[in-house]
Amino acid sequence: FRQVLGPGELLMLAHHVDDQAETILHRLFRGTGPRGLAGMPRRRALGHGLLSRPLLGVSRSDIESWAEGWSLPFVTDPSNADVRFDRGYLRQQILPAVQHRWPQFASALGRCAEQQERLLARLGEQALPVGENLLGEPVLAIGAVSDRQLLADLIHHWLSEAGLQAPSATRLTEFARQCLEA
Repeated sequence: FRQVLGPGELLMLAHHVDDQAETILHRLFRGTGPRGLAGMPRRRALGHGLLSRPLLGVSRSDIESWAEGWSLPFVTDPSNADVRFDRGYLRQQILPAVQHRWPQFASALGRCAEQQERLLARLGEQALPVGENLLGEPVLAIGAVSDRQLLADLIHHWLSEAGLQAPSATRLTEFARQCLEA
């Protein structure tokens, strides 16, 4: 999609609130941080265009009922039922039990994702201490930072703002320790 979207083009995906809940739980089980807990964004840049998920607030069952009411055919990916895959396992084994106990869990996780996204947006508004080295390359100016976890968080935020994937929390914390002890 990234390669084919041109300037001003929009790709709309049909991800819904149940997909969002699955995404958040899957990331949570892998030990994600705030950005992972924000789930899938409603809109984001993709290639030269924009990706949009306008149905993130709508349940799978509501979409299916609407499609059936209009006699619209729809396709279900068979891998969704395959418990060999993490998402299939979540859908088939975990989420039915969770939904039985907490029927509104998907909507609640969707609200949680929206709160995380708002907090991340506010964090993004905070100016990072970024400067340039002698070669004119961007650097994170850590100055008097002496707390390892704070430095790891700053580095994670800096890499995320640059559109780069941060290393695991363990590696990032170790890197921060080495920077402070070098």
